[in-house]
Amino acid sequence: MRRSWVVAAFFLACGQVLAQQPQHGSSAERRLVPFDIDFARFRGAGDRIYLESYVWVSRAKLHYLPAEGRRFAGGFSVDIKAIRGDTVASEIRWERIDFVDSLGEVRDEIRIPSVGFLQLEPGDYRLLVTVRDRTDTLAQGQWLSSRVHLEPFPSDSLAMSDIQFATAIRSADFENEFVKNGLFVQPNPTAIFGTGLEVMYFYTEVYNLDTRPGADSTYTVRYRILDADGNQIRSYPPRTKTKRASSVAEIGGLNVISLKSGPYYLFVDVTDNATGEQATTFKKFFVFRSGDYTEEQLAEARQIVEQQSSQSGSGSPGSDAQRYDVMPEKELDKEFDYARYIATEEEKKIWKGLNLEGKRRFIKEFWAKRDQTPGTPVNEFKRDYLQLVEMANRNFGGFREGYKTDRGRILLTYGKPDEIERYPFSMDRRAYEVWHYYSLQGGVMFVFVDKREMGTYELVHSTARGELYDPEWERWLDPNR
Repeated sequence: MRRSWVVAAFFLACGQVLAQQPQHGSSAERRLVPFDIDFARFRGAGDRIYLESYVWVSRAKLHYLPAEGRRFAGGFSVDIKAIRGDTVASEIRWERIDFVDSLGEVRDEIRIPSVGFLQLEPGDYRLLVTVRDRTDTLAQGQWLSSRVHLEPFPSDSLAMSDIQFATAIRSADFENEFVKNGLFVQPNPTAIFGTGLEVMYFYTEVYNLDTRPGADSTYTVRYRILDADGNQIRSYPPRTKTKRASSVAEIGGLNVISLKSGPYYLFVDVTDNATGEQATTFKKFFVFRSGDYTEEQLAEARQIVEQQSSQSGSGSPGSDAQRYDVMPEKELDKEFDYARYIATEEEKKIWKGLNLEGKRRFIKEFWAKRDQTPGTPVNEFKRDYLQLVEMANRNFGGFREGYKTDRGRILLTYGKPDEIERYPFSMDRRAYEVWHYYSLQGGVMFVFVDKREMGTYELVHSTARGELYDPEWERWLDPNR
């Protein structure tokens, strides 16, 4: 079974291959649009970071309608919000339209690539990505990243961008969204190579080469491949190149079909021969060769992926995900309601429009995209969150379930407090509690008072941003009020 999980990891990285079947008819309910996504950081203007976003969607996951000339048209839109703190710092939206001569061309293995660009200030962000079927307004997919840290590129020392993996790179005498520095670079956001894609193409940029008159006019590039344990398994001969400018694009293509299936790292090392400075960039990629597995293992892996209904960029919906396949709608609604404090408004709207099967798929994706340790069957975020729900119901329940109370909301929103001060009822004072979070926003507090003297503590004051603030909260302690 463990080996099947390894195989499944490759399918999960390109989740649309095994997700839902093509839909060419009309839809009365919302459905999910699986997609693959990747990012790469490049130097922008000033201290800004130029963040490229690569998205592709399988044709079979889109809705195609008749178009002019006896053709059919489909496509998707992408919306990416860069969220800094509680604010949308930047947003970009683009569309990709695809035409086919017949619906027979709408196949899983044909993917529509797209690319978008954001220029961001240095800092920490979360990226909210929404992909919508442009001909079916009820179809979309969504992914929320964990923290993305952006640092400015140095201006006075050798530096390199991230690596972008590609399915093809060639010279271009035209301009479109895939062309940069005179090169057509078709992205591969899955970073999967091997069967059907033997050559791993990649693109990166080198900054701040020394081009002063009289200085050595060359730089040296070397490629290395390491396995998941950090062991170097391939080292390619260094290549010396002429500096055409202080910043150059570095491209390559390596045949990786002889590597066994598994995760690897590509390292690109650059040395400026004028100064001796060195810079390195690296990125994880995967090799998948179907011949490394038996048909039984491949079939079992497909079953795992179908049960998890995962999308690229997401983690696991949890090792207990099979229970959703038989869970009644009432129980699904209850579990999603447990997550009311972490679900986005858009997710809540989508949920209301789903039927039973749609909810079963959606709840898996909901948890999967919040998994902080992708690649493992256990979803620690989901496990810990539902444990907090149980704690809230056990400790704060009464006339209402504990997760619906003020203390339940704070617990589920911010986690366990670092310290709780409990003050019991007395003749001249109502019972109250003070919760302290010392590492949140530089240290915050929440005050709950049993205002009705029925064991139901209500939030009366907090120093956290966006919460109820009442510096005169102590008036609620008066039992005669």
